[in-house]
Amino acid sequence: MKKLLQDHHHIAERRYKGDMAASDMLMDLQTAVQLAMLTRRQAEALRLVYVYQMKQKEAAVKMDVTQQAVEQFINGACNRIAGVYKKWNEIDGSEVGK
Repeated sequence: MKKLLQDHHHIAERRYKGDMAASDMLMDLQTAVQLAMLTRRQAEALRLVYVYQMKQKEAAVKMDVTQQAVEQFINGACNRIAGVYKKWNEIDGSEVGK
């Protein structure tokens, strides 16, 4: 999950070059983030670190928390988002056998 988030900007660049798979990946990620029902702090940590490309230490200063707290917010968010992808895979897998 973290690798996908880290590659967000590169995937977005590919989208603008006509890569439809990149567009699908970004739409799926956006949907998964929304469905993951992140806490406000988790969403803020993700946005600062992966969208604004801040270091966790910088994000910690901005959020007025420790770097360890930012890491915990990100880990929790990634677990929730990964859970959404897991549910999707379970649904896809169960439908294949029908």
